[in-house]
Amino acid sequence: MLDVSRERVFRIELDELVEESSFDKTKNTVAANVRTKAARLGIKEAEDYLAEVEGDYIEPEVSKKIRKLLKRYTKYR
Repeated sequence: MLDVSRERVFRIELDELVEESSFDKTKNTVAANVRTKAARLGIKEAEDYLAEVEGDYIEPEVSKKIRKLLKRYTKYR
């Protein structure tokens, strides 16, 4: 699960990473979906979503950076 206590910082860093993407029309949608899946469903589901949209809606390099960010903000129980 996403560490809810650091969610605001996660959102800021995610938005900065997504700005690197050249897919102007879809990058904000991808960021919103990653945030929602990470917070409500789990990190694995957010990573699975990134794998689905990688290449079509976001660059693989940006996707890789987002995966690292997700791992940094994961809360283990």
